[in-house]
Amino acid sequence: MPGIAMVWSLVATGAATANAQITGVRLSDVLQLAEMDKDVNTVTVRTADGYGLKLPLQYALDKEAMIVYQVGGRDIPSGTQFWVPE
Repeated sequence: MPGIAMVWSLVATGAATANAQITGVRLSDVLQLAEMDKDVNTVTVRTADGYGLKLPLQYALDKEAMIVYQVGGRDIPSGTQFWVPE
């Protein structure tokens, strides 16, 4: 699956904002390959160290969540690749 590149505004807690070019794949594209049951309503993202985050599936799709593997043209560490824009 080819990656897509786009510029996202990253908003940290508080007033900090930064723009970054990210490269990755849309969660929706990955889920189409998974042939999920139609009753699925939650997506769980789990990191290599076991941390997990559950999100309502429709929320992640509406927000165009991505599995990101590069920021600013540089590979990012494993475990930090799931991004959901504000």
